Amino acid sequence: MMDIEFDERLGILRCISRGSTSLADIEAFGRKATSLQARARARLGSCLILVDASETPVHTKEAAAHFSEMAATRFKAGDRTAILIASALAKLQSQRMTTKDATAYLTSEAEALAWLLESGKVA
Repeated sequence: MMDIEFDERLGILRCISRGSTSLADIEAFGRKATSLQARARARLGSCLILVDASETPVHTKEAAAHFSEMAATRFKAGDRTAILIASALAKLQSQRMTTKDATAYLTSEAEALAWLLESGKVA
């Protein structure tokens, strides 16, 4: 299951991923993310995303490839993503799925928000 919402207070997108993710889940997520990314860019000039994947197991090869292809076409200069990760294996897979430099892999939400909202820093 994947879901994404716009955090009005901070102007960021909050993504939650729990359990296994199907290709249909990824497609539905992508459709919802498109309009929310435009909303975030209109407000901040870029898209800041906090992804909570701390309870997500390693994805199937097909799901990881599908998400990676989708992500590669959606991110623009200035976008930043902070991903909450629980395991080293999930971190390795996430690193393969993301194609941009402005991504940090962290273990606490407070740390992720601090990194995400700090301008100009790339991990």
